[in-house]
Amino acid sequence: VYSVIGGNTLSFYGYDAVNDSWRQLNDVPAGLKKIKGGAALAWGHKAGVGAAYLLKGYKTEFYKYNTVSGAWYTLASAPIGTKEKYDKGSWLVYDEASRKLYAHKAKYMEMYTYSIDSASWSGLLPGMPLLCNQTGKSKKAKDGSDAAIMGGLLYALKGGNTQDFYAYDLVAGTWAEKETVPAYGTTGKKKRVK
Repeated sequence: VYSVIGGNTLSFYGYDAVNDSWRQLNDVPAGLKKIKGGAALAWGHKAGVGAAYLLKGYKTEFYKYNTVSGAWYTLASAPIGTKEKYDKGSWLVYDEASRKLYAHKAKYMEMYTYSIDSASWSGLLPGMPLLCNQTGKSKKAKDGSDAAIMGGLLYALKGGNTQDFYAYDLVAGTWAEKETVPAYGTTGKKKRVK
């Protein structure tokens, strides 16, 4: 497991499950800013060599950590889009089948892919829908938004104090609204994703 701490630091750690221990790795490059909200980390691989890909957040800085050499590499910046800011709730996920990373830009509802093979970004893809038909509310993705890929679908939570849940068909390139996340959990208290 690889993790950044955030909180205005450059700290980067790796967790060894066999030895049940964390160790500090080489810091993330300083670049324009230290890591704050909006950072996203995903695993991918090329030619059998795994790497951690980091969307540093706040701006468009994008890096790759080589797990063999322990070195960081600066990659092509993430697309600017509407505004040069990947804010809290932005996420990055890897699709094994296409060997692409999907990056969703919180607050601006923009999505792009990064091809690990060609080391290039796509043009703008449709971001998560604003309107949730089940609640009748129109909200942007914010803090708490996250995603995972399984079976050709990208599943995403909108966050931002909502219960909104969506699936993106990786082949068709379309979003579908799913049943909302339950408001009441095991505590019996009403909570939303944030």
